[in-house]
Amino acid sequence: MQTASLERLILVSVVAVLIGLGLWMQLGLLTERNPSDSAAVRHQPDYYVKNFLARGRDGLGTSYVLRGAHLEHFLDDSTVDIKEPCLLLFEKGVSPRLVFADTGRVIENGTMIVLHGNVEVRERLPANIDESVFLPQDASSACFSPDVRDGTWTRADELMLQLKPGPEH
Repeated sequence: MQTASLERLILVSVVAVLIGLGLWMQLGLLTERNPSDSAAVRHQPDYYVKNFLARGRDGLGTSYVLRGAHLEHFLDDSTVDIKEPCLLLFEKGVSPRLVFADTGRVIENGTMIVLHGNVEVRERLPANIDESVFLPQDASSACFSPDVRDGTWTRADELMLQLKPGPEH
């Protein structure tokens, strides 16, 4: 009789331990992890490019040329940070524009650029202007050739521009 009672006690104890272990495992799996624990979530660039030149094209040809001293792509929020961005914009029916700043950030999956710090826009440039206005990559921090002095100038602290060509272009 004592053996049967001992066997029942062991059986109940084993079942209780299994139930406790099962609950502990379920709670461990259902508990959310802190996102800061993951190294992939931190805002770190997944690649960078120095002295780059990028072109955006629509059905009619080049719509913009973007040059910068340094580019960093961030996978966690799909943004691109640019140091010393220079942007040459071509629009149908409008003379080309040259825009440059201290820094820039490409957002909204590459369709918008936000320029910060000493933003300058040069409008009414000669119609035959092209990417040759950019200095060689090893030159000083200025992004345009010194002989581009035509047109009107506008200055701002911040400017947001659409990079993706619109439907009418």
